[in-house]
Amino acid sequence: MHKNKSFQHTLFGALTFSLLASCSSSDDPAPTIDSGTPSTIIAGTVETALIDFPNALLPRYALTNDEVTAGEIFRRVDYSATGNSTTSWGVEGASEDELLELEARYSNTGELLESVRNDRLTELPETINTALLGRYPDATINDIERSTTAGRVDYAILFDSMGEEFEANYDQNAQFLFLEDVEDRADIPANILAMADAQGITLPDSEFEITTYADQSVEYAVEYENDIGQSITVAMDTNGAIIRIEHEDALERLSTSDTVAQALADFPAGVEADFGTMFSEVTAAEIFRRTELSDASTTTLSYGIEGLSEDESLEIEAIYSSDVVLLDQERGVLIDTLPEIVNTAFTTRYPGVQIEEIAETTNVDGTAYAVLFIDVADEELEANFNAAGDFLNLEDILDEEEIPAAILTAVGNERVLLPIVEFEQVTAADGSVSYAAEYENTTGDSISYTLSADGTVLQIDHEAAL
Repeated sequence: MHKNKSFQHTLFGALTFSLLASCSSSDDPAPTIDSGTPSTIIAGTVETALIDFPNALLPRYALTNDEVTAGEIFRRVDYSATGNSTTSWGVEGASEDELLELEARYSNTGELLESVRNDRLTELPETINTALLGRYPDATINDIERSTTAGRVDYAILFDSMGEEFEANYDQNAQFLFLEDVEDRADIPANILAMADAQGITLPDSEFEITTYADQSVEYAVEYENDIGQSITVAMDTNGAIIRIEHEDALERLSTSDTVAQALADFPAGVEADFGTMFSEVTAAEIFRRTELSDASTTTLSYGIEGLSEDESLEIEAIYSSDVVLLDQERGVLIDTLPEIVNTAFTTRYPGVQIEEIAETTNVDGTAYAVLFIDVADEELEANFNAAGDFLNLEDILDEEEIPAAILTAVGNERVLLPIVEFEQVTAADGSVSYAAEYENTTGDSISYTLSADGTVLQIDHEAAL
């Protein structure tokens, strides 16, 4: 008998269903794709269901779930008995070792409805292990997942009993919640099969799941999926009425932006050698490709290397054309004090603040000073001045609620496959504002975006550590 082949997906589906009542605040009219009463709903395709996925949720997810990389997006529609529906959108991600999964689900208006943390364990708490064996004395545990939602902790246990595999779910007080059992099609009631077949879903590999709750109520779910990461799950009650439909797709398949590896695949071979000859006082540490988007029809590519001195007090960045012509260079060195004219300008503009670090940079435009400081509100900022003491701009790291919607959407449209993102607002001397967003991982890969105030992407840097 074929049993639970997707332990994590099963847990997400059942757990989010059990918590829906406390998370949903309003009913939406049933969307066209799922129109009708619960007996005449048509699921449609994954592509159609997710065409309106709000991409701004992806950077929002990364801002609050930096332990994982987003892997899937989904749309979920929950149905009432009268055919009204509540639509929500979600993102799922996993850590590199797959021992941690995080799911976030949002309302149509962007409100965070649910955040679920799943940790894989090697042992159950003693009270829950005792409860499991009391109900299933011959149970052999195959996998354990601890799920945390808004302070509530539940446990999903995949186990063998009487020659079959099941999943039992308990709360932190060792109270039984529900049992999930994947069965063959022949073991599913005819009315459930008829409703599933009526959906006309073309994805292969159906899985039939029966969930039995502590009060003996039963739910059926039929999952369709393919080998490129798409799935459709249809959940029904015992009468065959649809309770919910979830469409999911792999983010890797949907992403249209270059990965770091793709961007640097054609990095010019002679750049590293030229950099090593010209800038021997530093060691090359990172390479990058810069894409400048001056207008809708013009894209300019250049390539660069960043190097550091052994004591990390000197940094040199060099920009090259694709045919290894040096286009620009910038030297940055840490200094202890500002020149008097710059110091006067800085202290006049920002009195009573605490300077953390000063960097002096020199390029074709001259010399400038970047001053990292803590302001009176205990916020870390960076102010930039030229050698004459003229204020250039102020850089400020933004919290999620401070990021304009247009910026979140523009960055989300890139569907970046890296785990950590940081947003920065840059305010120039004339008051104009631009933004920067940087995704990165712990191994040195990063993708950075420079955007105008309206969300137009002006520049993209793909960078990798050497």
